[in-house]
Amino acid sequence: MTSVTNLKPDPTIPYGPEDQEWRHSVSRYAVDPSGTGESYLVKPPFQVRELQVPSTGLSPAQTKEANDATLKRNRKFQANFTGYQANMLFDYSHLKEFLCMHTNNVGDPNAKSNCQMNTRWIERNVLDYYASLWNIDWPHVGFAESDKESYWGYCLTMGSTEGNMYGLWTARDYLSGKELEIDVPLESKPDDPEACAMIQAEPVAPTNENALVPVAFYSEDSHYSLPKTMALEQIKTFYQLGIKKYPRECPLPGSQGIWPHEVPATDGPFGPGTVDIEKLKGAYDDVQKAGEAIMSEVTKQPGGLYSTFEVRYDDGTKRIVQRLKVWVHVDGTLGASFMNFLEMAHKHGKTDKVGPVFDFRLPSVCSITTSGHKWMGSPWPCGIFMTRSKLGHVAVFSPLILWHYISTHSYDDQSTTKEQINEFLEDVKSDEEPFPPQMDPYARRQSLRQPLAKCLMAMRVNGRGY
Repeated sequence: MTSVTNLKPDPTIPYGPEDQEWRHSVSRYAVDPSGTGESYLVKPPFQVRELQVPSTGLSPAQTKEANDATLKRNRKFQANFTGYQANMLFDYSHLKEFLCMHTNNVGDPNAKSNCQMNTRWIERNVLDYYASLWNIDWPHVGFAESDKESYWGYCLTMGSTEGNMYGLWTARDYLSGKELEIDVPLESKPDDPEACAMIQAEPVAPTNENALVPVAFYSEDSHYSLPKTMALEQIKTFYQLGIKKYPRECPLPGSQGIWPHEVPATDGPFGPGTVDIEKLKGAYDDVQKAGEAIMSEVTKQPGGLYSTFEVRYDDGTKRIVQRLKVWVHVDGTLGASFMNFLEMAHKHGKTDKVGPVFDFRLPSVCSITTSGHKWMGSPWPCGIFMTRSKLGHVAVFSPLILWHYISTHSYDDQSTTKEQINEFLEDVKSDEEPFPPQMDPYARRQSLRQPLAKCLMAMRVNGRGY
């Protein structure tokens, strides 16, 4: 038999920079402590007492001491930082005045805001820059029929994990037949809240019970945010539907009918991280070939590439909507920021290497996300999400960071020179491991499995700027 009891608060526990007993370091409004004051699962990297804040607060000297300790630790690691995809070489100190005011880019960056303290025009210009780089019409000017092929996007409040969440959410609603804002007829009242409501459309000629059930496919080497997002947004994976509807009927070679949780990667856990070609009909890191393979398979199905839905409005009107049966989301957290510059360098003879086409030139690609802190560099995670269609957020300082980078680095700067690119690529294929032996084993393995990550790590470890 197991019993659980509450620990009696101990008013004598030492707390704060001066190690005073709790009862002597609190104001008369404070409550008794509810814990022991030492419940840390991981050993802190410096004196915890310096950071503990009693109810009376800290003196200016104590606050400075705590900040200095944290800064000293981070500067030490900044000089030799590796094993994580992030650019450490930047200086945005000239933007410090923006840290002394509250700003909020709440809502659609292309719409009017009820918060005048914002950086929305900065954000729009950052989005236009990426729309041009990723080959989709810009600027975003509205939701008229003629504008359907332009982009919609926003600057993320965190990294590409948020972009993955938004991309999968959009894909789920699109494929399941929900009526998106872009589909609302132009004659609807633009200021009517109900004109922006989500409406559930119905298939005109439903062929099976799965007509409105999106199914997700992703590699076992995909970022961990993808399966977490699918669980959060209740998006079914091929594994979940396979074991439920077709138990022990997995058609993959060598599977013995057992469904894998994720699409197998080439050569297993220690391979290059690409989707096994034989396991997903040619779908691998080459987004163009993957999209073509998937679209080819879908074309063979009843109805071809498109699903036809009938939307019924409250006033009795109806409208027919056609949508692709496939939504390809590109998690370009690192490569989407520079892959097109590598393509430009290749076209101008600066390198004989070129990466795959991944952007909106491909009809199968519906959304892309990339991180700003990994390639360009930022004090905190940030990034871009972009799609062909619009759903309908709040990053403010991040657009300033991204705008500063793109305004001070031309296409030529980012394409770099032939010598630099070739040198980086040599690091990628070199047998000599460019990582220090003390590097975390997991980070080392992940970096070696991802050629683009290895290229970035090699540049940082060897002290090169980019």
